[in-house]
Amino acid sequence: AGFKELLAIDFDKNSVETFKLNFPEVSCWQKDITKVNSKEILDFCNIKIGELDVLDGSPPCQGFSSAGKRKVNDNRNDLFKEYIRFVKELRPKVFLMENVSGMIKGKMKGKYIQIIISLKELNYDVKSAILNSRYYGVPQSRERLIFLGVRKDLNKQVSFPLSNEKIINVSDVILNTIKMNREQF
Repeated sequence: AGFKELLAIDFDKNSVETFKLNFPEVSCWQKDITKVNSKEILDFCNIKIGELDVLDGSPPCQGFSSAGKRKVNDNRNDLFKEYIRFVKELRPKVFLMENVSGMIKGKMKGKYIQIIISLKELNYDVKSAILNSRYYGVPQSRERLIFLGVRKDLNKQVSFPLSNEKIINVSDVILNTIKMNREQF
């Protein structure tokens, strides 16, 4: 999207290895996010509090997913607090957080409300919405709960991108790829 990615952090070794294969120019730490402090991020990225343009994060979704057991007391369900800690300490201009739509359904809705309240208390204009990737140029139907926040001192309104009316399917992507490959030769 035109941003220079400064750092990625993940606990899972396979996720880090995959990220490094896809984005070899971006530094990626394999660390437990609960053990990372904001100062080491600021120092590594050579930025000051409030200078980060976008903080993008996705706390684990397994505890909220309808494909799982949906236990409210699953420890992973509270890792969103670490994300909120980074918003508070780094003070990015904008933040984006993604999770499964199951977070706002049934017994999990309490965590969703807790997240919204916590983020708004940090002096951000915050909105959330369930978006489906199929309406944004992805050949897959995948609903996700998206949280967007803009620091209030920037005087900007939070808004989600308009969806596309035309849905792209897998066969469109394959045909377009074949066509582009033929044009290259």
